[in-house]
Amino acid sequence: MINNEKQLAFFNKTKLQKFYSNYSYLVSFFILFLIATIINPRFLSYTNLSTLLKQAAIIGIVALGMNMVIIAGMIDLSVGSLVALTAGLGVIVLNSTGSIFITLIFSLAFGAILGGINGLLITKGKIAPFIVTLATMSAFRSIIVQLGQGGPFNVSEKAYGKFRLIAAGEIFSIPNLAVIFIITAIIIAVIMNKTKFGRYIYAVGSNENATKLTGINVDFIKN
Repeated sequence: MINNEKQLAFFNKTKLQKFYSNYSYLVSFFILFLIATIINPRFLSYTNLSTLLKQAAIIGIVALGMNMVIIAGMIDLSVGSLVALTAGLGVIVLNSTGSIFITLIFSLAFGAILGGINGLLITKGKIAPFIVTLATMSAFRSIIVQLGQGGPFNVSEKAYGKFRLIAAGEIFSIPNLAVIFIITAIIIAVIMNKTKFGRYIYAVGSNENATKLTGINVDFIKN
């Protein structure tokens, strides 16, 4: 009986440790959420939660992409400067065209091109990701500071209303930014867990040389 109780206790302890190792981030988030609620009951107000979602959405979207990069065994130090440069040029395009659609297409395409440059320097230039992205971080930051003359980029009056709607608008009382983040997170989750491309990313990050030997185009995945 004593041995059975010990085995049961050991099993429960192991099961608890396994659960915590798999979901430690959720446990930590719940604890922080609970503490914040106890300290200030207004933390759960709609205004506060909506503001938190808006503030976290942009960083969250960037983090989703960075998550894929890290899983592949690399790092990108230039991502913040890349976002700033793309956003600044996006404002210039918006002021010139007055079209949100053209601005979004330009921003996505330009961001992909800048990311592709990093990828080519790493895969074809055989330069370490840390060195490449450290250099491009400085380059992107210098360009955007020069374009803005060290100041902010202002949206023209005719485009301000449409532009502001992207961040300040809501769908079913949920901020647009939060909706975009949730959709992006779902897409990334599907890619990483349900597609060959996602499995290849895990493979490259786990063992790049072994992945090459299986016939997978590692440079394509890293790029």
